[in-house]
Amino acid sequence: MAVAQEKSQELIDSILEIAAKQFAEKGFSGARVDEIAHEAGVNKATMYYHIGNKQALYEQIFIEPLEATLADVRGQVAQTTGAEARLRVYIKCLAQNMTSRYGYFPAVMMREVVSGAARIPERAMRTMCDVQLILREIISDGVKTGSFRTVNPFMVHMLIMGSLSIYTTGGPMRQRMTALFNDYQVQNSQLENQFMLEEIVDMIVYSVLNGGVKK
Repeated sequence: MAVAQEKSQELIDSILEIAAKQFAEKGFSGARVDEIAHEAGVNKATMYYHIGNKQALYEQIFIEPLEATLADVRGQVAQTTGAEARLRVYIKCLAQNMTSRYGYFPAVMMREVVSGAARIPERAMRTMCDVQLILREIISDGVKTGSFRTVNPFMVHMLIMGSLSIYTTGGPMRQRMTALFNDYQVQNSQLENQFMLEEIVDMIVYSVLNGGVKK
């Protein structure tokens, strides 16, 4: 029974990964259930049995990464002390999930943002609120201790998500820019490495520090 359940979960994970890539590339309207099932090596009946219809597929690719990210953020932030350190952990945890574990997610989310977010399920929206509540607590503690200046937590969250989303989805653009920089003989070797993520974290943290950059 355990082996059967494991294989079933592996199949579900495979279908969701393929569906996520389709939705990220083509949007909800452009993605085709037939193509998702074919690439996953199953028929539509099997896919419907394990997950559901197209809407169910779409909802699940929001719910799974958001709930996993919430669990990661809660766990890592809880193990960290100090407002600045906790904020850095918060951002890095989001970055880790968005740039590697769930690299498709920013593209899907950005499509929803520009189209009014009508298809994001309520369960996913509530999870996003829970993630933001953690940030609000971090900022509130930082303001109370004098580490942070008074800022709008929602705007800080938008700064984080906007920066990470553009970084994650902007790979092809960065590659083209790298080629142009090379044509202009400009040194730009740091466009495609961990340095950029570290810079994003630093810039966001420094934007809320009370007194600016710490030396």
